[in-house]
Formats: sequence, structure tokens, C-alpha cells
Amino acid sequence: MSTRNSGYARVAAELYQTPEWVTATVGEHVNLAGRTVWDPACGEGKMVRALEALGARVVASDLHDYGMVKKAQKMDFTRLGVVPLGFEDVQDIVTNPPYGQQGRTAELFIERGLSLLPLGGVLALLLQADFDSAGGRRRLFCDCPHFAGRIVLNRRIEWFPRQIKSDGKKAAGPSANHAWYLWEKRVIRQPRAPFVLYAPSGGANHA
Repeated sequence: MSTRNSGYARVAAELYQTPEWVTATVGEHVNLAGRTVWDPACGEGKMVRALEALGARVVASDLHDYGMVKKAQKMDFTRLGVVPLGFEDVQDIVTNPPYGQQGRTAELFIERGLSLLPLGGVLALLLQADFDSAGGRRRLFCDCPHFAGRIVLNRRIEWFPRQIKSDGKKAAGPSANHAWYLWEKRVIRQPRAPFVLYAPSGGANHA
């Protein structure tokens, strides 16, 4: 639910719901079928439903209560010291995190996700495509033994329908590019070059 610099008005609590096709791109390269996946910034549950469509068993939480009755627990993921009750079977963590000021909240999601991720698990976060370019984030990417790579989206995310201008044309679309960043908790931390993959497979014309 990260904040976006795309010409859209800022949304309260950074509730930017992820379009289903964006979540589906993870499934093009990561097999989540039959796995227990945690969405710790679930919002109204749009990504939860998309992950379930990929065959995952999903548990969810969020800092705010958006009315996902009997589905999501209210908790601050960035302050967790241990895996909470009811989440012990989690294998992977997949979410669109809030960015916070200068991306600090998103950094906390990475740090906390890595500390809570079990061996053999995958942490996948939706971030802006240049999020790894900041020198102050080396510890999370090039210096992190668990960083596996990223899935670059070759289609821009449209968070809300574009307004129709007085001339009948649509307003300018989104300008930010995004990617799924992936970390893998492996037993053997053998150095390897991060991969770069692309999705969706249909490119700009993908529905």
C-alpha cells in the first residue's frame, strides 16, 4: 500500500490497493501454490484474494482495521519481535508495503520480513523500480546474502481510474515504474548474482 509519486492525490494511511494483475506477476516466476503466505499490509484484502487465486493459503494483517472480518489481524508488522500466534505456519511473506517518509517504513518491512521469514521462505515486496539504487540501502540489497533479485513490471500500475478531462481525453497516467523485490532465506548463504526477470508476460497489452 505504498505511496506513489504518480500525479495521484495522497490517500489516507497509504491505502493503495494492488491491482490483481500485479499480484499475478509474482506467480509467473514464484510457485506459491499450496504454500502458506502472509500479507502483512493487507488493506481491504485485494492482494489476499489474488494470492489465493494463485493457490496459496493466505493469512493477513495490517496496522489499520479495514473490515476484513475473521480474515486479518490488526498489528504493526514493523514492531514485531517474533512470529505472532496464528502465523507459525507461514512459509512466505508477500505484500505491497507502505513507504513512509523517504521510504523508511518500506525499509522496516524488509528488515522485519527477513527476521521473521523461515528457512526456505521467500519475501516479496512491491517497490518502486529504483528502490535499490540508494547507497544507504546497500545492506538490504547488494550486501544482503538473502537478496535474490527482482521481477520488473513492464507495465505501469494504475492505482485509480484516470479522470476524463474537459476535452474528453483521459488525464495523464502513472509515471512511476515498479518491481517485485525478492529475498530468499537459504541455509547455505553462497554468494550469487541477483536475477532480473520481467512480467507480465503479455507486456503492455496484458489485460
